[in-house]
Amino acid sequence: MAKEKDSPLNVDYWISRGLERDEAKEKVSQIQKERSPLCIEHWIKKGLSEDQAKKMISQKQRERNPRTVDYWVKKGFSEEQASSKIEEYLKNKKRERVKKKWGK
Repeated sequence: MAKEKDSPLNVDYWISRGLERDEAKEKVSQIQKERSPLCIEHWIKKGLSEDQAKKMISQKQRERNPRTVDYWVKKGFSEEQASSKIEEYLKNKKRERVKKKWGK
């Protein structure tokens, strides 16, 4: 994403339009929340109720977590393949933790 001075995601953009620094930071934060599918503001702005928004956030979180079937199904695997991928992922994570802790 652009962070140039002429971008609404830049604090200086809002300061140059008359906002104080704290107000500008809050404005940037609000815009980021409204754009993020992991924030309730994003879904409410799209017309969903708070409960619907929470469900959408939960779904998006599952789709981004390699420990869930939803993550692997979204990547094109069957549910059976997804279970195998989760197993593989967890084994690799365990291996990484052991290696980090013990250097093996």
